[in-house]
Amino acid sequence: MASLTWTMSPSYKGPFIDVSKDKSTATDTAKTGNDTGGRFRPILVAQGWEKGVHKFVFKLEKPGRVLLGVCTEFVTSKSRDLHQSPEVYAICLHADCSGKQNLWHEHKSTPTSLPGVSVGGELLVTLDCDAHTLKFETDGQACAPMTGLKAGVKLHPFAAFGGDKMEGCVVQIRCAEDPKAAGETPQKKQKPKAADAPPQKKQKTDHHPDIQKALKELTKAPIESELAKFYNNKSQFKGERMMNGCTRIFIHTISEDCTSMTLSADYAWLPAKDEGDDEQEFRTFEMKKEGGKWVCTAMGDDEWGGDDENHIFFM
Repeated sequence: MASLTWTMSPSYKGPFIDVSKDKSTATDTAKTGNDTGGRFRPILVAQGWEKGVHKFVFKLEKPGRVLLGVCTEFVTSKSRDLHQSPEVYAICLHADCSGKQNLWHEHKSTPTSLPGVSVGGELLVTLDCDAHTLKFETDGQACAPMTGLKAGVKLHPFAAFGGDKMEGCVVQIRCAEDPKAAGETPQKKQKPKAADAPPQKKQKTDHHPDIQKALKELTKAPIESELAKFYNNKSQFKGERMMNGCTRIFIHTISEDCTSMTLSADYAWLPAKDEGDDEQEFRTFEMKKEGGKWVCTAMGDDEWGGDDENHIFFM
Protein backbone atom coordinates (compact mmCIF):
# COMPACT_ATOMS: atom_id res chain seq x y z
CA MET A 1 0.00 0.00 0.00
CA ALA A 2 1.34 3.43 -0.93
CA SER A 3 1.86 6.09 1.75
CA LEU A 4 -1.24 7.99 2.80
CA THR A 5 -1.28 11.80 2.71
CA TRP A 6 -3.72 14.50 3.71
CA THR A 7 -5.15 16.34 0.71
CA MET A 8 -4.14 19.90 -0.09
CA SER A 9 -7.16 20.43 -2.33
CA PRO A 10 -9.21 23.46 -1.20
CA SER A 11 -12.32 21.43 -2.01
CA TYR A 12 -11.56 18.83 0.67
CA LYS A 13 -9.53 20.71 3.32
CA GLY A 14 -11.51 22.87 5.69
CA PRO A 15 -10.32 26.22 7.10
CA PHE A 16 -7.82 26.58 9.96
CA ILE A 17 -6.13 23.24 9.21
CA ASP A 18 -2.39 23.17 8.54
CA VAL A 19 -0.69 20.23 6.83
CA SER A 20 2.94 19.25 7.34
CA LYS A 21 5.45 19.36 4.49
CA ASP A 22 5.29 15.58 4.04
CA LYS A 23 1.46 15.77 4.19
CA SER A 24 1.25 13.13 6.94
CA THR A 25 0.19 15.43 9.80
CA ALA A 26 -2.83 17.74 10.10
CA THR A 27 -3.01 20.46 12.78
CA ASP A 28 -6.08 22.36 13.97
CA THR A 29 -5.11 26.05 14.10
CA ALA A 30 -8.51 27.58 14.97
CA LYS A 31 -8.28 29.82 18.03
CA THR A 32 -11.64 28.79 19.43
CA GLY A 33 -11.69 25.14 18.38
CA ASN A 34 -14.26 25.70 15.63
CA ASP A 35 -15.02 28.46 13.14
CA THR A 36 -18.14 30.50 12.47
CA GLY A 37 -19.28 27.85 10.01
CA GLY A 38 -19.93 25.28 12.74
CA ARG A 39 -18.29 22.30 14.40
CA PHE A 40 -16.10 19.59 12.87
CA ARG A 41 -14.10 21.07 9.99
CA PRO A 42 -12.98 18.17 7.74
CA ILE A 43 -9.81 17.23 5.94
CA LEU A 44 -9.76 14.16 3.71
CA VAL A 45 -6.91 11.83 2.85
CA ALA A 46 -6.08 12.08 -0.84
CA GLN A 47 -6.40 8.31 -1.33
CA GLY A 48 -9.73 6.48 -1.30
CA TRP A 49 -11.04 3.01 -2.12
CA GLU A 50 -14.13 1.26 -3.47
CA LYS A 51 -12.88 -2.34 -3.21
CA GLY A 52 -10.63 -4.46 -1.02
CA VAL A 53 -9.52 -4.38 2.62
CA HIS A 54 -7.44 -1.43 3.79
CA LYS A 55 -5.78 -0.81 7.17
CA PHE A 56 -4.51 2.56 8.30
CA VAL A 57 -3.54 4.30 11.52
CA PHE A 58 -4.44 7.65 13.07
CA LYS A 59 -1.81 8.81 15.58
CA LEU A 60 -2.92 11.42 18.12
CA GLU A 61 -0.06 13.92 18.51
CA LYS A 62 -2.08 16.47 20.50
CA PRO A 63 -5.57 15.90 21.94
CA GLY A 64 -8.88 17.44 20.96
CA ARG A 65 -12.48 16.50 20.30
CA VAL A 66 -12.01 15.10 16.81
CA LEU A 67 -13.89 12.77 14.46
CA LEU A 68 -11.80 10.05 12.80
CA GLY A 69 -12.97 7.51 10.23
CA VAL A 70 -13.97 7.39 6.57
CA CYS A 71 -16.28 9.45 4.39
CA THR A 72 -17.42 9.77 0.79
CA GLU A 73 -16.35 12.54 -1.60
CA PHE A 74 -19.66 14.29 -0.87
CA VAL A 75 -17.95 15.59 2.28
CA THR A 76 -16.21 18.82 1.25
CA SER A 77 -14.30 21.66 2.90
CA LYS A 78 -17.62 23.42 3.53
CA SER A 79 -19.24 20.46 5.33
CA ARG A 80 -19.85 20.81 9.07
CA ASP A 81 -21.50 18.85 11.93
CA LEU A 82 -20.29 15.66 10.29
CA HIS A 83 -21.55 13.40 13.10
CA GLN A 84 -24.97 14.07 11.53
CA SER A 85 -23.92 13.23 7.97
CA PRO A 86 -25.02 10.10 6.08
CA GLU A 87 -21.69 10.31 4.21
CA VAL A 88 -19.58 9.75 7.36
CA TYR A 89 -18.63 6.70 9.44
CA ALA A 90 -16.50 7.76 12.39
CA ILE A 91 -15.49 7.58 16.02
CA CYS A 92 -15.35 10.72 18.16
CA LEU A 93 -12.29 11.00 20.42
CA HIS A 94 -12.70 12.85 23.71
CA ALA A 95 -10.58 15.92 24.33
CA ASP A 96 -9.45 14.48 27.69
CA CYS A 97 -8.31 11.23 25.99
CA SER A 98 -10.80 9.19 28.04
CA GLY A 99 -12.34 5.95 26.79
CA LYS A 100 -15.81 4.68 25.88
CA GLN A 101 -15.97 6.82 22.77
CA ASN A 102 -19.04 6.82 20.54
CA LEU A 103 -19.30 5.75 16.92
CA TRP A 104 -21.25 8.19 14.72
CA HIS A 105 -23.21 7.92 11.49
CA GLU A 106 -26.15 10.03 10.32
CA HIS A 107 -26.82 11.63 13.72
CA LYS A 108 -26.89 8.22 15.44
CA SER A 109 -24.32 7.27 18.06
CA THR A 110 -23.25 3.82 19.25
CA PRO A 111 -21.27 3.53 22.50
CA THR A 112 -18.08 1.48 22.65
CA SER A 113 -15.95 0.10 25.48
CA LEU A 114 -12.69 1.08 23.77
CA PRO A 115 -9.93 2.52 25.96
CA GLY A 116 -8.98 6.13 25.38
CA VAL A 117 -6.39 7.14 22.79
CA SER A 118 -3.64 8.91 24.72
CA VAL A 119 -1.23 11.51 23.34
CA GLY A 120 1.16 9.56 21.13
CA GLY A 121 -1.34 6.72 20.98
CA GLU A 122 -2.67 5.14 17.80
CA LEU A 123 -6.07 4.16 16.46
CA LEU A 124 -5.98 1.27 13.99
CA VAL A 125 -8.77 1.35 11.40
CA THR A 126 -9.78 -1.54 9.14
CA LEU A 127 -11.96 -0.66 6.15
CA ASP A 128 -13.47 -3.65 4.32
CA CYS A 129 -15.02 -2.26 1.14
CA ASP A 130 -16.23 -5.72 0.08
CA ALA A 131 -18.02 -6.52 3.37
CA HIS A 132 -18.94 -2.81 3.81
CA THR A 133 -17.62 -2.65 7.38
CA LEU A 134 -15.36 -0.36 9.42
CA LYS A 135 -13.55 -1.45 12.59
CA PHE A 136 -11.61 0.61 15.17
CA GLU A 137 -8.92 -0.79 17.47
CA THR A 138 -6.63 0.70 20.11
CA ASP A 139 -4.29 -0.89 22.66
CA GLY A 140 -5.13 -4.30 21.22
CA GLN A 141 -8.85 -3.90 21.86
CA ALA A 142 -11.40 -3.64 19.04
CA CYS A 143 -15.03 -2.56 19.03
CA ALA A 144 -17.82 -4.17 17.04
CA PRO A 145 -17.47 -3.00 13.43
CA MET A 146 -19.74 -0.44 11.85
CA THR A 147 -21.77 -2.13 9.10
CA GLY A 148 -23.74 -1.14 6.03
CA LEU A 149 -21.15 1.26 4.59
CA LYS A 150 -22.08 2.65 1.20
CA ALA A 151 -21.16 0.52 -1.82
CA GLY A 152 -20.05 1.76 -5.24
CA VAL A 153 -18.48 4.95 -3.91
CA LYS A 154 -14.90 5.76 -2.97
CA LEU A 155 -14.32 6.01 0.79
CA HIS A 156 -11.55 8.25 2.11
CA PRO A 157 -9.97 8.36 5.58
CA PHE A 158 -10.70 11.74 7.16
CA ALA A 159 -10.46 13.82 10.31
CA ALA A 160 -12.81 16.58 11.43
CA PHE A 161 -11.55 19.12 13.97
CA GLY A 162 -13.29 21.56 16.30
CA GLY A 163 -15.81 19.42 18.17
CA ASP A 164 -15.45 21.77 21.15
CA LYS A 165 -13.48 24.89 22.11
CA MET A 166 -10.20 23.07 22.74
CA GLU A 167 -7.41 24.27 20.45
CA GLY A 168 -4.49 22.64 18.70
CA CYS A 169 -5.46 19.02 18.00
CA VAL A 170 -2.85 17.24 15.83
CA VAL A 171 -3.43 13.96 13.95
CA GLN A 172 -1.01 11.96 11.83
CA ILE A 173 -2.13 9.46 9.15
CA ARG A 174 -0.16 6.46 7.89
CA CYS A 175 -0.66 3.01 6.43
CA ALA A 176 -0.75 0.22 9.00
CA GLU A 177 1.95 -1.54 6.97
CA ASP A 178 4.27 1.50 6.81
CA PRO A 179 7.34 0.50 8.90
CA LYS A 180 9.11 3.83 8.45
CA ALA A 181 6.22 5.81 9.96
CA ALA A 182 5.90 3.26 12.76
CA GLY A 183 9.52 3.91 13.79
CA GLU A 184 10.99 0.72 12.34
CA THR A 185 13.89 0.59 9.93
CA PRO A 186 12.72 -0.69 6.53
CA GLN A 187 15.03 -3.11 4.78
CA LYS A 188 16.85 -1.71 1.79
CA LYS A 189 15.87 -3.12 -1.57
CA GLN A 190 18.71 -4.76 -3.42
CA LYS A 191 19.39 -3.36 -6.85
CA PRO A 192 18.49 -6.03 -9.42
CA LYS A 193 21.16 -7.35 -11.71
CA ALA A 194 20.98 -6.29 -15.34
CA ALA A 195 19.83 -9.78 -16.34
CA ASP A 196 17.02 -9.68 -13.77
CA ALA A 197 15.90 -6.10 -14.41
CA PRO A 198 12.17 -5.84 -15.25
CA PRO A 199 11.23 -4.71 -18.75
CA GLN A 200 10.54 -1.02 -19.24
CA LYS A 201 6.87 -0.10 -19.05
CA LYS A 202 5.32 1.30 -22.19
CA GLN A 203 3.39 4.55 -22.29
CA LYS A 204 -0.30 3.89 -21.74
CA THR A 205 -2.36 4.83 -24.77
CA ASP A 206 -5.48 2.68 -24.38
CA HIS A 207 -8.13 4.67 -22.51
CA HIS A 208 -11.82 4.07 -21.94
CA PRO A 209 -13.99 5.25 -24.88
CA ASP A 210 -15.69 7.87 -22.67
CA ILE A 211 -12.28 9.26 -21.73
CA GLN A 212 -11.26 9.31 -25.38
CA LYS A 213 -14.42 11.29 -26.09
CA ALA A 214 -13.62 13.71 -23.29
CA LEU A 215 -10.08 14.15 -24.56
CA LYS A 216 -11.41 15.32 -27.92
CA GLU A 217 -13.18 18.12 -26.03
CA LEU A 218 -10.17 18.80 -23.79
CA THR A 219 -7.75 20.26 -26.28
CA LYS A 220 -4.80 22.13 -24.86
CA ALA A 221 -5.80 25.71 -25.75
CA PRO A 222 -9.18 25.81 -23.88
CA ILE A 223 -7.56 24.30 -20.79
CA GLU A 224 -4.79 26.91 -20.83
CA SER A 225 -7.28 29.73 -21.26
CA GLU A 226 -9.55 28.52 -18.44
CA LEU A 227 -6.68 27.96 -15.99
CA ALA A 228 -5.27 31.40 -16.73
CA LYS A 229 -8.66 33.05 -16.19
CA PHE A 230 -9.18 31.25 -12.88
CA TYR A 231 -5.65 32.04 -11.68
CA ASN A 232 -5.78 35.73 -12.60
CA ASN A 233 -9.15 36.29 -10.90
CA LYS A 234 -8.06 34.95 -7.48
CA SER A 235 -7.00 37.65 -5.01
CA GLN A 236 -4.95 35.14 -3.00
CA PHE A 237 -2.19 35.43 -5.60
CA LYS A 238 -1.66 39.12 -4.80
CA GLY A 239 -1.42 40.50 -8.30
CA GLU A 240 0.54 37.69 -9.90
CA ARG A 241 -0.63 36.89 -13.41
CA MET A 242 -0.58 33.50 -15.03
CA MET A 243 0.57 33.62 -18.64
CA ASN A 244 -1.37 31.85 -21.38
CA GLY A 245 0.93 28.96 -22.13
CA CYS A 246 1.44 25.65 -20.34
CA THR A 247 4.51 23.50 -20.93
CA ARG A 248 2.76 20.32 -19.87
CA ILE A 249 -0.77 19.42 -18.76
CA PHE A 250 -1.36 16.15 -16.89
CA ILE A 251 -4.86 14.74 -16.40
CA HIS A 252 -4.81 12.64 -13.24
CA THR A 253 -8.42 11.49 -12.98
CA ILE A 254 -11.65 11.84 -14.95
CA SER A 255 -14.98 10.95 -13.35
CA GLU A 256 -16.92 7.99 -14.73
CA ASP A 257 -19.52 10.31 -16.26
CA CYS A 258 -16.73 12.51 -17.68
CA THR A 259 -18.05 15.69 -16.02
CA SER A 260 -15.14 16.43 -13.67
CA MET A 261 -11.40 15.91 -13.54
CA THR A 262 -8.24 16.72 -11.64
CA LEU A 263 -5.15 17.86 -13.51
CA SER A 264 -1.77 19.48 -13.08
CA ALA A 265 -0.05 22.02 -15.28
CA ASP A 266 3.38 23.52 -15.76
CA TYR A 267 2.95 27.21 -16.44
CA ALA A 268 4.71 30.56 -16.31
CA TRP A 269 3.56 33.46 -14.13
CA LEU A 270 4.51 37.11 -13.79
CA PRO A 271 5.08 38.67 -10.33
CA ALA A 272 2.82 41.47 -9.13
CA LYS A 273 3.36 44.85 -10.82
CA ASP A 274 5.69 43.23 -13.36
CA GLU A 275 8.54 43.25 -10.84
CA GLY A 276 11.17 40.66 -11.72
CA ASP A 277 11.26 37.94 -14.34
CA ASP A 278 8.56 35.41 -15.04
CA GLU A 279 8.89 32.08 -13.25
CA GLN A 280 7.80 28.50 -13.87
CA GLU A 281 5.46 26.70 -11.49
CA PHE A 282 3.54 23.44 -11.18
CA ARG A 283 0.06 23.33 -9.64
CA THR A 284 -2.97 21.08 -9.43
CA PHE A 285 -6.45 22.12 -10.56
CA GLU A 286 -9.99 20.80 -10.54
CA MET A 287 -12.29 21.28 -13.51
CA LYS A 288 -15.97 20.50 -14.07
CA LYS A 289 -18.22 20.52 -17.09
CA GLU A 290 -20.91 23.17 -16.66
CA GLY A 291 -23.37 24.03 -19.39
CA GLY A 292 -21.41 22.03 -21.94
CA LYS A 293 -18.16 23.87 -21.15
CA TRP A 294 -15.17 22.86 -19.04
CA VAL A 295 -14.50 25.41 -16.28
CA CYS A 296 -11.86 25.54 -13.54
CA THR A 297 -13.46 25.32 -10.08
CA ALA A 298 -10.57 24.92 -7.63
CA MET A 299 -6.82 25.26 -7.26
CA GLY A 300 -4.71 22.95 -5.12
CA ASP A 301 -1.08 22.65 -4.08
CA ASP A 302 2.05 23.18 -6.14
CA GLU A 303 3.34 19.64 -5.95
CA TRP A 304 2.76 16.62 -8.13
CA GLY A 305 4.13 13.20 -7.25
CA GLY A 306 2.73 11.00 -9.98
CA ASP A 307 4.35 8.88 -12.65
CA ASP A 308 4.06 10.25 -16.18
CA GLU A 309 3.22 6.87 -17.66
CA ASN A 310 0.14 6.48 -15.45
CA HIS A 311 -1.53 9.71 -16.54
CA ILE A 312 -2.87 11.28 -19.67
CA PHE A 313 -0.96 14.37 -20.70
CA PHE A 314 -0.73 17.06 -23.34
CA MET A 315 2.59 18.59 -24.42
